[in-house]
Amino acid sequence: MDIKTIIQKRSEVITKYGPWTAHNIQLRDDIYSIAPEIIGDEVKLRRIVQCVLDLAGGSVEGLRILDLACLEGLYAIEFARHKAACLGIEGREANIEKARFAKQVLLLDNLEFTQDDVRNLTIEKTLSGMGVQWMRTVHTYHVEKMRKTFDEAFTSDFNGLKVIIAEGECQLERQRRIKPWIAGLLKAGKRVVRVKYGVDEDVCTGDHACIRLSGCPTLTLKDSPDPLRVDPVATVIDGCVGCGLCGENAHAATLCPSFYRAEVIRNPHLHERLLDGLRGTVLRWLQAA
Repeated sequence: MDIKTIIQKRSEVITKYGPWTAHNIQLRDDIYSIAPEIIGDEVKLRRIVQCVLDLAGGSVEGLRILDLACLEGLYAIEFARHKAACLGIEGREANIEKARFAKQVLLLDNLEFTQDDVRNLTIEKTLSGMGVQWMRTVHTYHVEKMRKTFDEAFTSDFNGLKVIIAEGECQLERQRRIKPWIAGLLKAGKRVVRVKYGVDEDVCTGDHACIRLSGCPTLTLKDSPDPLRVDPVATVIDGCVGCGLCGENAHAATLCPSFYRAEVIRNPHLHERLLDGLRGTVLRWLQAA
């Protein structure tokens, strides 16, 4: 692109999207997006580039750099000039179009700009934008699926970086987050459902392999209700947070079918109270029979 065309297209961009406000990018010799003198982030840019070069051993060639909220693209453009593969993400259309114009002028094929809200940026989008081709997302507590994913990663013929994203919120952190919210719902008299896992004591054989595999502090022992069984049976105490990891472990290891999942409902609706009463009547009738 010759100098006359650059000046003309820069004027068209300014007319449509407004002037550059922060990033003074050198487009060609003495042609800049704002002005030839230093204004904006140029001094800070040089310092940041030097810090990254020092950390990278003197060169960023071949590295992948993600520039979040890139504004008019100054930083991503500069690292692309240093032969890094760069991706800039910005939410405002005007900034993105100015950055794309600069990329076009500078012929930077190793640079991409995407319009998006950085709050929508997921780990998957980030890794994909940085060139990761083999990627799997698995819930942390789905033990069997996680095991199969690891097997796939170790045995796959794909020659390159493999990433497994294990998604699962820390249960301690989750309890700290939701406890005030649940307390507020209960105080307001609203319906609250809590998932709880348990062990059927009539089915449990007392092997205790589930406890050894799980390590959950709420999965413990109690005396067997059967006088003919000496060994204590597994039980889940009231501190259970409902993550389901104990049951997932038992299922993945083919241990036993004694685990069950229950829902504890507080402040139930009228139809739930009536249904519970009906079930209780049927159970009492069956027990009597």
